[in-house]
Amino acid sequence: MKERPILFSGPMIRALLDGRKTQTRRIVKPQPTEQVYQIYHSANFAPSDPLDQDVPDFAREIHCLYGAPGDQLWVRETWAEDGIGYTYRATNETWPHHWAPSIFMPRAASRIQLEIVDVRVERVQDITTADACAEGVPGCRDDLSNVHAVEFFKALWDQINGARPGYSWANNPWVWCLTFKRLTP
Repeated sequence: MKERPILFSGPMIRALLDGRKTQTRRIVKPQPTEQVYQIYHSANFAPSDPLDQDVPDFAREIHCLYGAPGDQLWVRETWAEDGIGYTYRATNETWPHHWAPSIFMPRAASRIQLEIVDVRVERVQDITTADACAEGVPGCRDDLSNVHAVEFFKALWDQINGARPGYSWANNPWVWCLTFKRLTP
């Protein structure tokens, strides 16, 4: 088992804490060609260590940097030291002191740990309504009337990735779909 950091925004931290977020999509870098993806997908190779001798060259091209099932992720979020420990902007936005960016959060300050249970590769526009709800978008309900979930996700995707060349919803980039369970209460 390996452990890696992962960044989440305030709204997604709240969705994690509420139990609404069990998936995340992250851009595959570099973007694979259609042919590489089809071979990878049809051969059903699990993400693994890129130095593993048994992994064919085409699978190395799209190695998941976030890990494989069983690996753990510790969540980085906007935070601050409060004199006796840490406080977090996602759940304490009115705290008047200086916030530290999530990228600088040390492992010891992380309050959320996740275990990866599934990893797959797909185009961002292939997201289903159920997957959009698992991404923690607002408005999802237990019944099947979540007709706007994908539209919410599309707007969120473009808010986060739309300004980056080639990564907007309209460009339909390849993404890692990580499904996880929360380990911390």
